[in-house]
This record gives sequence, C-alpha cells and structure tokens, in this order.
Amino acid sequence: MDTFVLAQVFVCISCLIYSTSLIFKAKSTLLFLQIISAIFFVTQYFLLGAYIGAIVAILETLRSITFYFIDKKFNKKKVRIIASYTFVVIGFISAIFTWEAWFSILPLLGLTAVSVCLGFENVLYLKLSCTFSAFCAIIYMLFLNSIFGAATQIFIVIVGLIGVALYVKKNKNKQNAEVKTSLKE
Repeated sequence: MDTFVLAQVFVCISCLIYSTSLIFKAKSTLLFLQIISAIFFVTQYFLLGAYIGAIVAILETLRSITFYFIDKKFNKKKVRIIASYTFVVIGFISAIFTWEAWFSILPLLGLTAVSVCLGFENVLYLKLSCTFSAFCAIIYMLFLNSIFGAATQIFIVIVGLIGVALYVKKNKNKQNAEVKTSLKE
C-alpha cells in the first residue's frame, strides 16, 4: 500500500474517532478520543509530506489540552489570552521552518482564528472560527489531493454551521423569553 492510500485510510480513521468523541458527554473521554484522532490526522499529514499541516495539527492538539486544563483549573481572562497568543506565535514560528507553498497559509489561518477566539469566552465566535478553520483545511487538503481529508473537513463545516445556527436560535429564544418576562413585570 503506498503512502498516499495509507494517508487516506488514516484520515478516515481519524474522522471516525473524532465523530465518535462527539457522542460522549464527559470532557475527559472526549479529549482522550480527540487526541487519538489527532494522532491519525497528524500521521496522515506526514505521509502526504505536508509538514506545516502536521505541525499545525500537533499545535491544535496541544492547544486543546492546554485550554481543557485552563478551563478546569485557572479560568482567568489573562491566562486565556496569554495561552491564545502563545499558540499563534508558535504557529507562525513553525511556519517559517515548514513553509511549502502559498497554500501553506491555510492551516496557519485556521490555527490563528481558533486560537484568538479561545482567548475570549464567546462561544459563537469560537464555533465560527472552528468552522472557518475547517473550511481552510478543505482547501488545503484539496491542494494536497487528499479527497478523503477534504470530505472529513466538509463534514466538520456542516456540523459547525448547524452548531452556529442552533446556538443563535437558542440564544434568540432565550432573549425573547427574557423580554416577555420583563414586559409582564
């Protein structure tokens, strides 16, 4: 089996594990499965020779672990912002050493958008940035000829857009209920 086909198999395994992780309610189980998913995803990038994609995927995994502990232990705005911008800076530094072509900017844009939004505690912006990151990954995967990789990211964009729509609808209904309650008083 050549490395390209193996890369496609790895990205499909990654997508299955990632999708399975979304079923679990416990953050620790979700995080554990997403780390395993990330290992397959990173391996896929290495097999394709897409080193900036692999580095960004590693940074995204480390960022998820970091923010998991920040949320659990020291949920302070200053710590969130410092961690957020630290990952942006590390991403740009790693890009200097792994730059491949003009489209290498795409994974970096995704990493930057999500990292910046993690610095703030706005769930809507975070959902939008994750969707944007997946959109960047689709284009990047297409340049790598990774059709299965692009398909997994299309799935994530669809789920992200549904998540944004549900979040907006829920908050709109919540605001309407608050207005009705205040009018009754």
